[in-house]
Amino acid sequence: MNRSLIVLLSAGTLLLGSALAGTAATLIIVDENGNGTINGVQLPSTTSGTDNNPPPHTDVLTYGPMGFNGTAGSINVFVGQTPGVIIRFNGDGLIRLYAGPNVGVNDSSAATKFLPPIPPFPVMNTVSVNSPGSILSYTPTAGQPGYDATATPTYIFLFSNTTAPTNILNPVGSNLEDAYQVSYASNLNIADAVVNITNAGSSAASTAPSSSNGSGNICANVYVYQPNEHLLACCSCNTTPNSLNAWPVIFGSGALLANSSTKPTSVVIKLVATTPGSGANGAAVCDPTFQSAPYSLTTGLSVRGTRSHRTPTTDVTLNETLFQTKALSTGEAQKLQTDCTALGSGGTCPACTPGGFAVPAGNY
Repeated sequence: MNRSLIVLLSAGTLLLGSALAGTAATLIIVDENGNGTINGVQLPSTTSGTDNNPPPHTDVLTYGPMGFNGTAGSINVFVGQTPGVIIRFNGDGLIRLYAGPNVGVNDSSAATKFLPPIPPFPVMNTVSVNSPGSILSYTPTAGQPGYDATATPTYIFLFSNTTAPTNILNPVGSNLEDAYQVSYASNLNIADAVVNITNAGSSAASTAPSSSNGSGNICANVYVYQPNEHLLACCSCNTTPNSLNAWPVIFGSGALLANSSTKPTSVVIKLVATTPGSGANGAAVCDPTFQSAPYSLTTGLSVRGTRSHRTPTTDVTLNETLFQTKALSTGEAQKLQTDCTALGSGGTCPACTPGGFAVPAGNY
């Protein structure tokens, strides 16, 4: 069976180049056929690479340089009890990929020539992980294979016959599909709209005690655009599991547009869910520009919003709907962050309000 392996490394702010000062940014995507990109630019690869760690190997599928070294070691991926794939880091900025024996005799990928190496190489620094199916997410901590203090990468391994889009940060099957959500509010000259957010706790650690509500916190980063694509406001809300927070859109000191001099009659509202950074005394840090907090997408954010619609009479109707989950591209991620940075403090919306809002303020 022909199977392709896609390795997606999302690091730092996931921005391209040096779009934001003071932020690390690396996005590397490779498959097992020599195709790869780094920040949207082709990543060099060869099927004639060498691996000098004992036992030495030649004709190794190799990608790089990545732009950061990565802690030396191996990631051994198992599918059930069967060894599947080995990803090697030698601390030299290169990725070396080996396919395990369960790939199958009909696999035509560039990695099939490397059967074995199973059992794994005798490398001291080895992490063994089990793929639950078509995707595996791996985030190394200090000292683990592939770790880099500046890049802070997360590795997502996708097993599929279809090559994933190289510019999508939350591809289908990654368990991050809900990390980017979009909706709108209309007829704000008739009545205000509200946004209610909660955290399902999907990203909480499996070992966290039931009383540890800090595990699985989410930064709900919100960006409010007017219809002409101009960003009016951006801010972030640290949302703990099982909590409920809200913003009105127009009216009141806690509204999303409270600090904006422009009050349009309709807006587009986008939210990106990320893992908080760690500040003084371990306090959670959220930053919609991601200059003081990491850009690490996470899952579990649930968002609902209201909007008003005119009726044939003088009345208006009020709807509350779920925000739509969408694919987040590297280009859109960069635009949201650069637009927010350009706004400065004048475009910062207030912190979210604890509790949920129902009927918004307005001229009913």
